[in-house]
Amino acid sequence: MQQQEISLTSAPLKRGHLTSIILAWSYILSCRWVEILQEAGWNASIQHEKGLHIADSFWKLVTQGRWQASVKTAKGTHYSPWMLIESNRNLKLQKWWARSPASLSAFEMLLGSCISEGLEAELLTGLASVLMLLSRNEQPWLSPPTSIPKTPTTPASTCSARSHALYKLWGCLDKAMYLSSTRAAIESLIRSAFFDLSVPCDLLGASFSGIREALSSADEFDPQRALHAITNRRPHLSPLWAAEICMDPDTLSYEVLNCLPPICLPAALWTGTMQSFLQVAYRSDEPAEPEAKLLRAREFQIAYFCQPSIPVPETRAPPFGETILNNVSREVETHMAHEHMTRSWQMYWTTTSGAKKPATAQYVLELVEARMEKDVVDYNFDEEFPIKLREAVDEISCGATRRMFNWHREYDGGISLDDGTMSPETVRCLQAHPWISGPLTDSDKSIRVGEENDHWNGNNQRIPIKEERKGGVSASEYILEWHKEVKRCQRSEDARVSS
Repeated sequence: MQQQEISLTSAPLKRGHLTSIILAWSYILSCRWVEILQEAGWNASIQHEKGLHIADSFWKLVTQGRWQASVKTAKGTHYSPWMLIESNRNLKLQKWWARSPASLSAFEMLLGSCISEGLEAELLTGLASVLMLLSRNEQPWLSPPTSIPKTPTTPASTCSARSHALYKLWGCLDKAMYLSSTRAAIESLIRSAFFDLSVPCDLLGASFSGIREALSSADEFDPQRALHAITNRRPHLSPLWAAEICMDPDTLSYEVLNCLPPICLPAALWTGTMQSFLQVAYRSDEPAEPEAKLLRAREFQIAYFCQPSIPVPETRAPPFGETILNNVSREVETHMAHEHMTRSWQMYWTTTSGAKKPATAQYVLELVEARMEKDVVDYNFDEEFPIKLREAVDEISCGATRRMFNWHREYDGGISLDDGTMSPETVRCLQAHPWISGPLTDSDKSIRVGEENDHWNGNNQRIPIKEERKGGVSASEYILEWHKEVKRCQRSEDARVSS
């Protein structure tokens, strides 16, 4: 399908029509769910209120929720996870009629209506909205449904070239449902939209401040500007972002821009989306003496790929800098020459006996190479740089760096920041940095930006910035003082060398 043919940004989506389309997709995915379970021998069924048929009552059926999809097991009755309207259990049993699931017929009716009414953008956004349901704890915010004219009788698959392109959605539906039901997959795709693989974890906050400025209007996050940017930068993610904006407009904020978890490598590989530094082959700008040093990004990658039981690091951005080979673990040293990378992927079925059987072909990945940005020489803020943003920038870099180094301490025995150019005193000072030595806290998981003179306490309440200070020193000032101490150590070291 040519995504550029259907614009999600040229005009505002018709919210009432979008609601009707979302409800239709809910029905279609639930029908397909029943078909899959029935093919596997499960006791699943789709039921309509008595007297309602797809052929003559499609929109009444889906917009009024006069249907239910369920499967009966030894543990009870379970309803389709894509059902937006809860089953009307008050209806007497004789008012429910079991029907043969007809997901393809329902899809063709929906597609025909959307094409005839010019609702192609709503069609794509509606599908993305329903796929997001399994990653949300609460039901989405929706406008009242708007009536859509009767579906054309001509099958959508035989209409225009555009309808032929949209018809390909049907062939992808099972894959989309699988993605939707994979834990954290959809959310990880949304959060990966602005991931820059060249920015190390300690500079992630600085990257965030630039993205924030580019996507703001009058110092407020502008969702439509963000959608325009994603349509140009990551077009395959634009339906998900359009759905996020439509379904959760009040809570969408800068938090979706800062590359926080979750991370789902399977979803990244299936969709060809960059989500983690583990997918990138990093190269050094200083090729001399390759035996003497190792990029920390490569060190962490080797540590991950050589231990299949450990979890993915919860930081997308790579660790900064290099390390000398005396610092790496024996496991990493053993595998350094093996060039371990994510080179292909394949899905397997795991049987009850634990055996694995191939479920798909093996797909070879194109190797992505990158070089990291250098560390900022001076850590200084302009006096006009708002305190609220300064704190947010610090928290993002702090959270990303802490998650990275806590992961390494737990699964690869810790790390030394000695790169062979510093004295032991300077190395000790660096390793005492709160971003590296501190434990994970709740503030590492979410970034909240308030008024300029506001900060946030652990109870999600704004407090004046002066109340956040400990011993008369704010978080940013503490980092600056630490930076001065590192500079002092380096000057002392330089003085000893010159003498």
